[in-house]
Amino acid sequence: TFRADASSKFGPSNKWGYFPSAAVAWRISNEKFLRDVDAVSNLKLRLGYGLVGNDNIGTYYAWQSLYSLSYANSNQIGAFVSTLENKGISWEKNGNLNVGIEASLFDNRLKFNVEYYNKKTSDMLLNYPMALSTGFSGYDANVGDMRNSGVEFEIKGTPIRTNDFEWNV
Repeated sequence: TFRADASSKFGPSNKWGYFPSAAVAWRISNEKFLRDVDAVSNLKLRLGYGLVGNDNIGTYYAWQSLYSLSYANSNQIGAFVSTLENKGISWEKNGNLNVGIEASLFDNRLKFNVEYYNKKTSDMLLNYPMALSTGFSGYDANVGDMRNSGVEFEIKGTPIRTNDFEWNV
């Protein structure tokens, strides 16, 4: 798949974000070498990768300077810069890789699923701190990267199955 998103939270040169993804699966249990194995009801290998975007910066104007007209200048209205612009701010990107295997064995009485995931977030949308002596506490920017990875494991069993009763664990 391919997705294109636009957000007015970013300037004209970074307004659009392009996010592809792909996934494949191989049902190994349908292969000739496993078709006659009665113990294996289902065996599938999965692989997927996708890139998604995030524009949740909390303001609609991160790429523009804003001015406040609340500055008291004697009996006249005064203006001052209240937020700093960042014309380079753009989409936060999350790349997700998933590899998994799922199996159903013994007439679907034992099922398990094991999945490895690796998520890399880049160009994180955060407030970049500044010295307070500048008159600002910070500005919105693409700051930092983060990686989360791990393994998820799930197992299900049906120890008792009759016409009138089924016990799932």
